[in-house]
Amino acid sequence: MACFPAGSISSATLGAAALALVTASAGAEEAIHWPCKRPYTEALSIEQAWGGPPPSANGDWHADAAVRELVLYATNPENNPDKGRAAISEYARSAGAHKDEGLALAFDGMFEEMNTYYGIIINGIQDFTVRAKILEDAVKENEAQLAALPPDAAEERHGLRVARMWNFRNMDDAEEEAEFQCHRLAYLEKKLGLLAERLKEEMGSH
Repeated sequence: MACFPAGSISSATLGAAALALVTASAGAEEAIHWPCKRPYTEALSIEQAWGGPPPSANGDWHADAAVRELVLYATNPENNPDKGRAAISEYARSAGAHKDEGLALAFDGMFEEMNTYYGIIINGIQDFTVRAKILEDAVKENEAQLAALPPDAAEERHGLRVARMWNFRNMDDAEEEAEFQCHRLAYLEKKLGLLAERLKEEMGSH
């Protein structure tokens, strides 16, 4: 079992505090400082992803086995954009007369799947940024407590210094993780743009 020094914040307490702060807020941009260079939005824009009005697709992409397989393969985080683009071209070569219709459905599916991943990443950024804020406040409280101690409180001073060290270390880790999630967000948007670019190229070919 993990041992948390007096004055440091346990993972359970930290998680509950972070959840309370996030759910009490009207939006991440109001509750916390948004750490990413990209402006905060709750979801991806379909027109921005396509670079204009998206193609009209009739039907449900889940219902077409070949389209569904393409969507899930191309959007899988384990597969880089080049693999997804190659899969799009392979589908286009084998789709026959209904190629463009299938590619339009595929874009619907890719946008939907990527927006799901986007939401997961946004939640991660919010969580780690709130954690960092809570821990920053804990560090300040530790410092105030240290400053208020009498000169002869050596044991208590040691405990507070250890607590401050752990709170500061965990704050730093949370900030680094939030920054990493920002990079994931940028990569996801870039990947969706590259997939949409290949879809447009194949829809324009005959």
